Amino acid sequence: MKTYLLLIFLCLFSGAVRAASVAPGDAPLEITSRQLEADDAAGTVTFIGDVEARQADLVIHAGRLTVYYRGEARQVERIEAEQDVRVIQGQRVATGQHALYQRSSGKLVLTGNPRINDGADQVSGDKITVYLNDKRSVVDSRGEGRVKATFHPRGKQSDADAAR
Repeated sequence: MKTYLLLIFLCLFSGAVRAASVAPGDAPLEITSRQLEADDAAGTVTFIGDVEARQADLVIHAGRLTVYYRGEARQVERIEAEQDVRVIQGQRVATGQHALYQRSSGKLVLTGNPRINDGADQVSGDKITVYLNDKRSVVDSRGEGRVKATFHPRGKQSDADAAR
């Protein structure tokens, strides 16, 4: 269960702003919340209230995080984070009100004013879908809304430095 949770959020950053290959490693996962509800009959584990999940340099904040699993082996089917979702890794930050990861399709969907920042670079829209298996993402807008992306050159010398 630990590996899937972290793979979801680590891979979140792989498609939306720039490609990145990140592996969770063997670092311990620590999840804190005000309450935990486990329901074997429903196949869920829910963390409620000021949820914070940490592994190495990755931190996930949400009001509620639910892991849906099946069978005695507890195979993770999907993970849902809700209420002021914020995922931080280094200078990369993803925010939204809702994040849903479907393990079978490898699809992660962020909604509720989703935004991904990587330093000064930024992508936002009404819905951000990251296809983890295909290393691609789609940012959608609805109605009169618009997708917005801002990218800054990397590794380029400034004009002042080039003139010297």
